[in-house]
Amino acid sequence: MSYQPLLQNLVTTCVADGRISVNVARRIIAESETPAVLWLPIAVAPQDGTRLLLWDSESKRPVFGSWRCDNPKITHFAAEPAGPEVP
Repeated sequence: MSYQPLLQNLVTTCVADGRISVNVARRIIAESETPAVLWLPIAVAPQDGTRLLLWDSESKRPVFGSWRCDNPKITHFAAEPAGPEVP
């Protein structure tokens, strides 16, 4: 099920009411159309000390660290997410 039409309607209403700006509305819509995290197989992870988001298949949660091929519980990785923009 796609929530995109519902989100579009909600954002449009918030802009019309003056609760958010048009620029904020555009950012909300753009961010909703892209996946939050792009997980890749651990076999292709960099091993140069780069800080990564790693998926721990035993605990079923992400952890931060660098990949050194020494933990069989780690099955996937993603780039470390950027922090929020601060005006």
